[in-house]
Amino acid sequence: MAECLSDDENGAAEGSVFGVELTCGVCMELYREPVRLPCEHSFCGACIEQVFATVEVGEDYRCPVCRETYPSRPVMSKHLVLVRLVEAYSKMMKDKRCYTQPEKAGDFHDATEGPLGARGCRLHHEEVVTHLCFEEWELLCPLCVSSDCHKGHTAKPLMEITKDWKKMLPDIVEGLEETHAKLSVQILQYTELEEKAKGEISEAKEKTKDQIDCLIEFLQNEKERLMIDMQHVGNSHLDSIHGLQAQTTHKLEDCKNTIGSFQEASRVQDEFTFVKDMMDFMQRMETLVISPDDEIVHPTLNFNGIHLPSVLANWIIEDAEEDSDDDDDEDSYSLQNIFD
Repeated sequence: MAECLSDDENGAAEGSVFGVELTCGVCMELYREPVRLPCEHSFCGACIEQVFATVEVGEDYRCPVCRETYPSRPVMSKHLVLVRLVEAYSKMMKDKRCYTQPEKAGDFHDATEGPLGARGCRLHHEEVVTHLCFEEWELLCPLCVSSDCHKGHTAKPLMEITKDWKKMLPDIVEGLEETHAKLSVQILQYTELEEKAKGEISEAKEKTKDQIDCLIEFLQNEKERLMIDMQHVGNSHLDSIHGLQAQTTHKLEDCKNTIGSFQEASRVQDEFTFVKDMMDFMQRMETLVISPDDEIVHPTLNFNGIHLPSVLANWIIEDAEEDSDDDDDEDSYSLQNIFD
């Protein structure tokens, strides 16, 4: 007599969902030697081979799930992860299934594929599977359906399920086709968005380049203007120095002439003449300034009157602030020094 292992409802639900994920979309059974298509959908190796065998010459190969098309037979790789998952799931489900008496059908853990092959019940080898249990997501034979293990479960005949599912397929395909169309439109929209972005990037780069070129030209013109203005200020400063130098040279000549006059007077023998000449020299000395200044005059060299463009003025201020932070550089020299 069949016995059934007790499981909590959460464990059963988890096993059922897990089983759905490990079911081939063609044969609706657990994967056997699963392979993976380039679209990432997996199928039993034999099932997908049967599907591709029906493709006519000149037709595209299609994934049975997502309907992805391939102009040539797609390369399939063995899905080793699914192989291990199916093995783990099978072992888990064996611990939950019902067992028959050893003298009747043997322990389920020792059950092997019977003479009916994939269509045969894995528990009752001589029976053909006829139903699908939706709770366990397992194909059942009539004996399994009537056993206590599946008591209260929803088990429908494969013929009825096939009829219902085939009725749903057109709606599913239609919905997928609508999704495919929307995704195709989105791809085009993203392509247009990409082209627009490329144009905007190119335009922004060109605009920035033009602005920089204009700035370079402006600064070049300002450079030439500043050099001319600074030269004018410099020339004026040099003229001041030259004037002071000329005044000092004039004093030097007067001093030299006076020395000569005194030397000549010292050679006069006549007392009257000597005194008379010295009196004249004394009067001239009162108006003759030949003594040197205590210090030479330093004219101020000031470029503050020269107009600076704002972009250059801001740069000079920033450059001066950086120089002020560098205490080790005693010889630092910036444009701010010039315009102070």
